[in-house]
Amino acid sequence: MSLFKILGLAIRDPARFKVLIDAIKGTQLYANIVVARALQAQLNKVAELSEKKIALEEFMQQNNFRNKSLLLELLALLEKDGFVKIKKDDFVILKKQIVEEELKKREKKVAPIVLDAFEAFGDYTERALIERLEGVPPASFDSNELRVLWNVALRGDFYTIQRRDALNFAQLDKLAKRNQNQPIRILDFGCGSGEGTIQILTFLREKNIPHNLEACDISEGLLEIAAEDEALEEDIYFFNYKERKPKEGYYDAIFISQVLHWPDDPVQMVSDLKSYLKENGILFGVQSTFSKRLYQIDLFIRLLGAKGFPEEKEFYRWFEENDMNVRFDPATYTFLATKKK
Repeated sequence: MSLFKILGLAIRDPARFKVLIDAIKGTQLYANIVVARALQAQLNKVAELSEKKIALEEFMQQNNFRNKSLLLELLALLEKDGFVKIKKDDFVILKKQIVEEELKKREKKVAPIVLDAFEAFGDYTERALIERLEGVPPASFDSNELRVLWNVALRGDFYTIQRRDALNFAQLDKLAKRNQNQPIRILDFGCGSGEGTIQILTFLREKNIPHNLEACDISEGLLEIAAEDEALEEDIYFFNYKERKPKEGYYDAIFISQVLHWPDDPVQMVSDLKSYLKENGILFGVQSTFSKRLYQIDLFIRLLGAKGFPEEKEFYRWFEENDMNVRFDPATYTFLATKKK
């Protein structure tokens, strides 16, 4: 993340800067707590050994773990927290037992914005972590439990603030003027449970921007929630992307929030999104890029099945290969892309 951009945000919007810092620190702390809880029972057994250490391979065999690289990632987090020490990737040495009371004390230091978004994922992520270590692949994104958890998270301030930043960054009022005040066609791509779609709708109404708003997702479960919670009250057309593709050359704007790190081929996804835009249309939204500050969030989404955040250069490449210009703010992770003339 650009230090210059962060300092710029601190000067321009101190309140938003504080939220950003709280979110970064909070997710780092909370993710470490989840890892400690997940491996608490297995590691505390090492305390029963005379030297309180065990060969890594033996530790894996005892616990039916198969993913050594992931285990080393997780143990490295616990090493920084003072629970274990790793010696040449060969031995796990328990420095102190993982006690629930201590974890609860640490949890009290986590910013509310983080707990609001991710606390519901705690138990699920602990189970997912063990399953990944055992070599079990991630559950379907549309599993009943996971879709309920995402619905909770998407309603929280963690994602609401990101979407607000993106809507302001896109300057949709200028797009409306360029469209001679004809309704702009907007697609919320990867709409989830529709909470963000309603936020877009509210923003457009507040700005008096004429619009036709559609939304799509691949999750049948989240779309069911959207239809029940949102579509019956608002004039929004929700559809399943697996069953129906958007019209090519149809939309003035497409919004996409934290979606591009999920598909196997993000370059192809950007290509598809570009094809749905009018010649002067815009593709905008939010996409985190990888940094040490976001390592724990990146780990979290990988455990749930995502490919992980891209490096910033990789993010730019996705658009360059599709002949698109892109502006990106690494402080808020908002972006705006247009077709090259």
